[in-house]
Amino acid sequence: MGKTVKVGMVGTGFVGDLHHAAFKGWVHNADVVAVASPHNAAKFAEERGIASHYSDYCALLKDKEIDVVDIEFPYDPPKVSKPIDLWKRFNLEILESFL
Repeated sequence: MGKTVKVGMVGTGFVGDLHHAAFKGWVHNADVVAVASPHNAAKFAEERGIASHYSDYCALLKDKEIDVVDIEFPYDPPKVSKPIDLWKRFNLEILESFL
């Protein structure tokens, strides 16, 4: 068995619930170790046995224990262009920080 990948999730709504269930039930060698949400991160983490929670995703990104970050947002075609644009800019900023 390989290394367990430690996952940090950004988002605790309906999609966050689905992603957590997927990691827990079907993704082998993955463990959700942290969650971030400005609304209910503590409650979400406590109910699901997640060790760490943050009200700000920036704090989650600084957590050295996390190997991969899973970002959740619901798919709504009329509204999806803005989140995707933000996601692209977010990833570019992350990539640029390593250069």
